[in-house]
Amino acid sequence: MNEIKMFNVEPTTEQKKYAWQQVTDYNFGKRGIFDGKKKQQYAGILAQTVMADNIEYPRPNGKDGFDNGIDFIIHNIKCDLKVTGREYYMKNHYSHNIVASQLSYETEIYILGSVNYKTGIITYCGLIRKDQMKRYFHPAGTIRTRDDGTTFTYKVASYDVPQSDLHQIKNWLDIIWGVDQIL
Repeated sequence: MNEIKMFNVEPTTEQKKYAWQQVTDYNFGKRGIFDGKKKQQYAGILAQTVMADNIEYPRPNGKDGFDNGIDFIIHNIKCDLKVTGREYYMKNHYSHNIVASQLSYETEIYILGSVNYKTGIITYCGLIRKDQMKRYFHPAGTIRTRDDGTTFTYKVASYDVPQSDLHQIKNWLDIIWGVDQIL
């Protein structure tokens, strides 16, 4: 199996402090269902802060209010960064889970990533167009078997996108130019 391209970034102490202060001061969960606890919101805001700093985009700021699912506008394309917090590093055979209600927002492209809770390392994993998500839909109540044989049941309707199906990225430029290429 070919190695899938993704890249890791270690946030600075200042970025970590900024993201924690944001989730302490503001609730970024505005979906009404599966809004994420503070730890999960922190993972997302941290990854968004790091990406913003690296592509010279404004950092997320809770005082600006709800972003309607738009974290970045790249080449006039509305992008949402979705990260999953895990206790381990992202692997090629893992998937990304997105709550179905999130697809109602104005996003055109999803940038998917993973935060390792143990190390704090962020893995930026790849890109996918919103209109490509339909084939990954799982209704609430669906039972899914992981590769280790364990199972879990989807509590809400979700999209489960395999890492191997993403537009591959190996650096920040791959994200910036990839957004334009896949749309």
